[in-house]
Amino acid sequence: MYIEKGARFFFAPSKFVQYNFFVIILYMSQSLKRQLTELTYELMEYPSVSDNLDAKKRIIERVKQYFSSSAYRVEEYTSRGLPSVVITFQSNNKPALLLNGHLDVVPASPEEFQPQIKENIIYGRGSGDMKGACAVMMEVMKSLEQEKEPPSAGLMLTTDEEIGGFNGVGYLVKEQGFRPDLAL
Repeated sequence: MYIEKGARFFFAPSKFVQYNFFVIILYMSQSLKRQLTELTYELMEYPSVSDNLDAKKRIIERVKQYFSSSAYRVEEYTSRGLPSVVITFQSNNKPALLLNGHLDVVPASPEEFQPQIKENIIYGRGSGDMKGACAVMMEVMKSLEQEKEPPSAGLMLTTDEEIGGFNGVGYLVKEQGFRPDLAL
């Protein structure tokens, strides 16, 4: 995992993220639960492992399509062939808040990329680390579109966290100048 010296990037342990994800699910409408479940399920079907560049490109394209509304600035970045995407409301590399996630996963058997729902829990590669959390962050960004004044917020999704993060967050911070006030 890439961490810039002195940067304000915070990473929660996966159990904490999973716990918060499930707490959020408990207090939302049925339609939002369904929407988040479907988006998580869809993201999990991409076998975006380190050696599957095609799947990484396709999942980034899916995210870009999800934010195709004119309210967003959607920028794709590539470093050493590895794609990342940043969604903001203004042309700004220094938003007040930057949500950060990764869409790559560690290798698994093909059946792990076929999500299963058992007792209201999604099982499969990426459910907890971290495609479920990315689906939540994507929905948070979508909901911010309704604000009268677009907030100084953004969403950064990378595809190389499982192999070090140097061509995702590392590249975006060092080479593209992303410096949010707070990154989560």
